[in-house]
Amino acid sequence: MENNILEFILPACADLLEVLKSTNDNTKREEILLKHFNLCLQKNLQLDDFPSGLEWFNVSRPLTLSGDLKGKVVLLDFFTYCCINCLHLFPYIKQVEEEFSVADGFVVVGVHSAKFDNEKDSANILAAIQRYNLSHPVVNDSGGILWNQLGIGHWPTLLLLGPNKEVLFLLAGEGMKHELLFIVRTALKHYAGPGQLSDNKLPLAPASHLLAEKKGVSLLFPGKVASCQVIRNDSRQTPKPVSDQTVAFGDNLKEPAVPLDQFVHKYETERLAVADTGNHRILILTTSGKLEVCILDNIDGICSHCYSKQLAHTLQLPANVDMETKVLFTSTCLVCQTFIVGGDKLGFVDGHIHEAKFNCPQGVAFRNPNVLYVADTENHAIREINLKTSQVSTVAGTGSQGDNLEGGRLGVDQPLSSPWDLCMVSRALVPCRKGCQCETCGSAGGRTVEDILLVAMAGTHQIWGLFLNDTFCWRQ
Repeated sequence: MENNILEFILPACADLLEVLKSTNDNTKREEILLKHFNLCLQKNLQLDDFPSGLEWFNVSRPLTLSGDLKGKVVLLDFFTYCCINCLHLFPYIKQVEEEFSVADGFVVVGVHSAKFDNEKDSANILAAIQRYNLSHPVVNDSGGILWNQLGIGHWPTLLLLGPNKEVLFLLAGEGMKHELLFIVRTALKHYAGPGQLSDNKLPLAPASHLLAEKKGVSLLFPGKVASCQVIRNDSRQTPKPVSDQTVAFGDNLKEPAVPLDQFVHKYETERLAVADTGNHRILILTTSGKLEVCILDNIDGICSHCYSKQLAHTLQLPANVDMETKVLFTSTCLVCQTFIVGGDKLGFVDGHIHEAKFNCPQGVAFRNPNVLYVADTENHAIREINLKTSQVSTVAGTGSQGDNLEGGRLGVDQPLSSPWDLCMVSRALVPCRKGCQCETCGSAGGRTVEDILLVAMAGTHQIWGLFLNDTFCWRQ
């Protein structure tokens, strides 16, 4: 494999992509691409085989271009697992794999080309293969042999080969990823003649069987964690009435004889939010690592999280409380019991915490004990979880990856690109124009307080700010 292969294919493909963008006529686009393929065949640009001694994943033995992959249109994906631009290509590669199988004569081979030393580690690569559900063969080019021989210069780079190791096309970067399916489809059509494509099987051995068995609330590639101080009611303490009145409710369980906050013991502790990325969900935990329970702190006995009606005799009341008095004490809901937001299946759905869906959430940040923001990375959105109302809503992002570098649009009208982490900051602004201790000023001593959610926008390599209050432009 020589550098002179790229000396021809790289500029030729760059020019060709511009031509393909200039027309929406697929018949014409196909003719242009087939003409390019024929030119490549005339150049006889063939790759050497994979070097021996490299480590392979998802197969039971090393593959060869001249043996296992002969008769296959092969897509070589030069990537490294810490590159966000490489990760952006995975859904598009998956789309092609779903349309064309090994039996159709199409194979993807990932060529992991590390940028940093830690990315050369086999265990880290295996974990990334599992995390991103890569089922195709992957070779660990830890020494950059293939990378250097070909003169590859970008993460990611896609190199398309014909059934006899001939170079057909090169895509550098992620800018033209939308053309990938069309290019592969056209190549397979070009080689559809008798005897050119092979339906031979490959010695595939997916690494997914190494994933930990899911039991209870086990985590799968957790991404980020956030903490927040919270005041809790301690249902383990004995109620302490402030008078001789009987601490009880009437038959309707609606009117307490003594306000609850006068006899419920309160204490301060910490609430944790964990992005269980691989399971596409958010867990709310105590500092002991246990799932936080949903609390019944409304006097009618209805859980605000699962909406179930639970009368006093069905509640987990302190042992020394007389059940006949129907004392209503802050207790655990016996139906939903825990705060698990989202679920094992990925999606992009707002609504109740038991119905909402996420796609590989990463960063989490509390605004207050009841409001949590989530960087829903692969949905390219910022989501808000309200633990008091049990609702999930989208506050920014469209659900599709954007390429905007400046922002400025409101909320869900602003496309985002792989938000990865979050940080909540507050600042006191100029004194309120009302010059008083109004609701706007709050406790800032006559100065308005502004909450800003800082977003690490991995897809564009930027830091963005989501203003959660009306404000003025910082540039002014």
